[in-house]
Amino acid sequence: MTEAALREWVEAVSGQAALRRMTSGQASELIEGLQGGLSDAGAFRASLVDHADRMTGAQQRLIDRLAGGLGWSVRQVTGLARHMYGRWPSESLTRLQASGLIEALKAIARRRAA
Repeated sequence: MTEAALREWVEAVSGQAALRRMTSGQASELIEGLQGGLSDAGAFRASLVDHADRMTGAQQRLIDRLAGGLGWSVRQVTGLARHMYGRWPSESLTRLQASGLIEALKAIARRRAA
């Protein structure tokens, strides 16, 4: 992987332009992705959606809140997103896919409450 591709990946995962600004959770997601075979820059670019169609910040916050209510880690949410949509990182979901993930998390919470 070229340095430019790594920087692009880091920014997609963390929203940060530098590795040192990443949180430990973001670094873990980056490492998982590298180990999972997305190290090819072309495959990584193909896995991202157009910026205009990416999930909104409000959707991400709702996903985080719902996952927190379930006691889920970032890894578990990412695993669910990967299972549902074959996407990594979860930030590369479209708005429609993020809505589906939100509904899935709500359904899981309802089942746990019953």
